[in-house]
Amino acid sequence: MRQSILATCCLLLAACAPKSHCHDYSSPERAARSFLEAGRVGDTDSVRQAVIAAERDSVGHVDYQSIGEYSLTLDRLVDERNAIVTLQTGPIRSPLACIMESGAWKVTIKGTLSCMQEQLQEQLASAPR
Repeated sequence: MRQSILATCCLLLAACAPKSHCHDYSSPERAARSFLEAGRVGDTDSVRQAVIAAERDSVGHVDYQSIGEYSLTLDRLVDERNAIVTLQTGPIRSPLACIMESGAWKVTIKGTLSCMQEQLQEQLASAPR
């Protein structure tokens, strides 16, 4: 009896967990915002929904709870299927790679990591010696 009460309480708490209400994949910026907002509230299902299908199973917990205020701007539209969105929070600028998939824009984590590596290499190359 005690175990069934505990299980019921756990299910109720899970149902009351914060959910992301941002599910707009109509542009690279909106897809990035959907990804970030889901990460802010710890909504792992929405985080998975916001990334490309090839990466959904590998997405773990994405935590953006401490991100504070931020802005997103389209940095460049590489072609009709690929775009880079810049996340600006305070003095920190970070790229987010997006891909058009089945008529919707989604974030690609592997592509984002590649963009971050390129950005770091560019900064190191332009640093005064």
